[in-house]
Amino acid sequence: EMMCNYEKFKAESYDLLVEALEAIIAVEKDSPAALGAVLLIAQEALDERG
Repeated sequence: EMMCNYEKFKAESYDLLVEALEAIIAVEKDSPAALGAVLLIAQEALDERG
């Protein structure tokens, strides 16, 4: 039960993270340095998710 809730939480958190990243990218796409930082964070998040 606990594990199932955790998995659901992870999935929901991931969806929120993706939405946040998309919003940041939309705003910062004219700034390569900012976009690079966002992509680095996104890659780390994806690596953690496995």
